[in-house]
Amino acid sequence: MQTIAIPDAASVIAKAGRGFLVTSGSGGVFHIDASRSNSVVVSRQSLRWDNHLSSIVV
Repeated sequence: MQTIAIPDAASVIAKAGRGFLVTSGSGGVFHIDASRSNSVVVSRQSLRWDNHLSSIVV
């Protein structure tokens, strides 16, 4: 188990076998790769996320 620092982390959702998505209160969306223990910024918005994140399969 490792620690990855994401300021003001708001919500976390598992991606099917591919790690996690994390949103932050500062508008960031991060992909956490569990096999490499690192994070990648997916998006940086002027939006402010709270603690709700849902997965929708289409």
